[in-house]
Amino acid sequence: MLAVLRRSRRNREVWDRAAAGFNDLVNQLTDDDWVKPTPCKDWDIRRLVGHMACTMRMPVALAQGIPLGVPAGPDASPVTTPQGDDLFFNTEFFATVQQIVEAMGSDPKGTWVSAYASQRLALDNLDLDAPALGTQFGILTVDEWLGICFWDPVVHTWDLGQAAGISGVPADDLCAAALELLTQVETTANMRLPFVFAEALEPASDTPKDQLIALVGRSVTWG
Repeated sequence: MLAVLRRSRRNREVWDRAAAGFNDLVNQLTDDDWVKPTPCKDWDIRRLVGHMACTMRMPVALAQGIPLGVPAGPDASPVTTPQGDDLFFNTEFFATVQQIVEAMGSDPKGTWVSAYASQRLALDNLDLDAPALGTQFGILTVDEWLGICFWDPVVHTWDLGQAAGISGVPADDLCAAALELLTQVETTANMRLPFVFAEALEPASDTPKDQLIALVGRSVTWG
């Protein structure tokens, strides 16, 4: 479906940097920040961080041989993956998501810390020869998944920084890489679904950050 990076060291490096940038901002949140609105429509900071905690658990599942997406059947939850490939989020991973949602209500910081640490441990022990599995973006190896999904923490680092009033602009090279990838997604998959991205806006400048933020339907003047 997508042209992805296939050099495992590069994929892991980009993912690690993107996830670490988001983690750095979460560690700066105060107790009063969790209810603040974010550039993600209808999401406060608690829900945004909860979404990213679920994202952190995805490579953990894949590294354990648990597919994220499965065909219709006894292992399929009612929730379809977003790419129209007749896959559903599997019940085991869906249960993990529900546990995270519940835990975010009482211990958002601790829930994030656990999720972030779990993916680092899983990736440190990753078998690069493990077979490809169903994901929310089709059948991919963990390495290929990392080479696609790094955009999620990159974009949401900007969202979180805006919402919490913390300087959190992702590095230019990460923004440029995410921009290149999502430009491909724009032409090969439906990224304008209601629960994915709003319509693209006119970029405020030609910097990678401003172009990326505009592509995913955010305004640099948010808030």
